[in-house]
Amino acid sequence: MQVVSQSGSPIAGVEITGQTVVQCEVTEVWHAVTNSTGWIRQGGGYGAYNLTFSYSGHAYNVAAPTYPVSLTVIRVQVPSGFWTLDVRTYGGYPGEPISGPIDLTSAAIGTSPFRLAISLGNSSVKEGQQLPIEVSFVGQGASDASYPWVTVVATNSQGTIVSNFSQRQPNLYFLGGSAAASLLRGFSSDNGWNANPHPPEFTVPVAPGTYTVTVTSMVGGRTLMASGVVQVVS
Repeated sequence: MQVVSQSGSPIAGVEITGQTVVQCEVTEVWHAVTNSTGWIRQGGGYGAYNLTFSYSGHAYNVAAPTYPVSLTVIRVQVPSGFWTLDVRTYGGYPGEPISGPIDLTSAAIGTSPFRLAISLGNSSVKEGQQLPIEVSFVGQGASDASYPWVTVVATNSQGTIVSNFSQRQPNLYFLGGSAAASLLRGFSSDNGWNANPHPPEFTVPVAPGTYTVTVTSMVGGRTLMASGVVQVVS
């Protein structure tokens, strides 16, 4: 978790109290203080975390999940209390090397109160290898993007679909109707494309060339879409 100003500057010395919650019971209470870059690193067990802190006379409260084989990254802005949640599978802890995704391509704005943005892990990918894709729901209403299907479609330069598959976004079960839900302004998680035909009914080979990767999701009855271009190389 990182505490930052509205302009994004890190805030050191903020004492954060955490409650580790497993099956609706508080199993541990702990304290941590943000370092010179505004970060704390805590947790590791399954469940959820209730995090509270005070800054300039204001109290702040956010909730954080833990998911299997992943890292949960939270950033909280003060004084607004707006926060973002990033569930990383391919990435690492801030300040450590990150294998992807990195922000090379992004954003198509849908008709929802918030937008869907994607970041491709690289501008190119080898045939049959994994291209990480970070999928983000950004803006007011991001908490509504709990457990929706996210579909990734890859199309070659002739307009032929070579891959089409779906997976679920993580579940924001821990938020419920909390005040923190209304302040969530970004919800991100990892996805990806293996740069090969999928499922079996798509038989056009993924040969070297230019491909468009389009990500869609339906949230609140509205379809959001974002796309980016990647080069497949041999």
